[in-house]
Amino acid sequence: MNPKHKALYPTTLRYQLIMTELLVAITYCRAAETTEDVLRKKRNIRQAKQAYRTAADFARRAPRPPAMRQDVQNKTDQLKSLLANFQVRTEQQPRS
Repeated sequence: MNPKHKALYPTTLRYQLIMTELLVAITYCRAAETTEDVLRKKRNIRQAKQAYRTAADFARRAPRPPAMRQDVQNKTDQLKSLLANFQVRTEQQPRS
């Protein structure tokens, strides 16, 4: 294997893992948006946050070229926006 490809391979795998975890987190947020079941909504949000933590942990330790970094940042921004919307909705709900 070409040394250039060998060095890129782990970076590409890390990038794919980070992006997959972010997409999983976004999917959990979307699932939480569509359910009326409060327990399921909370579980989906909790799982989204766990996937985000996993992605963030790998992102901190993984060197990425600028294009990959921008893709990760875009997905992270999208996810943070979704999670912030849940936080706002939770705070606005009347207490029983």
